[in-house]
Amino acid sequence: MLDTELLLKVKEQILLEPERFDMEFYVERRKCGAVCCIAGWAHKLKYGRHMPKGRFMSVNTASGARALGLSLDEADALFFSTNWPIDWQRRWENEWGDAPEQALVAAALIDQVIKRGGVWWANEVDPNA
Repeated sequence: MLDTELLLKVKEQILLEPERFDMEFYVERRKCGAVCCIAGWAHKLKYGRHMPKGRFMSVNTASGARALGLSLDEADALFFSTNWPIDWQRRWENEWGDAPEQALVAAALIDQVIKRGGVWWANEVDPNA
């Protein structure tokens, strides 16, 4: 079951520090601190620590999924912007390189996931058809 409270915390973190949000990294250590994607922030906020560096993508996806109460299909759909519905992918790509604007896009998508009670496009045959 989707942990909406945790997902709201992830959204708040993304909006609070958009420069530390990047959908390309589960967790990446930089001078500004750790940079994370949705899965990385979910793991950090749930367990109080960042995902270990150098883990396989599937392990990190599973960890983020477990933290948020998602199936692996739902996690794959949410954690990779290339798997978002096409209209959301376009919104994301239109803001490429602008951390605050990309954070707003991700936050709006999180709002829709919560409003709809889950990752609605995850089990569609072709969500972009």
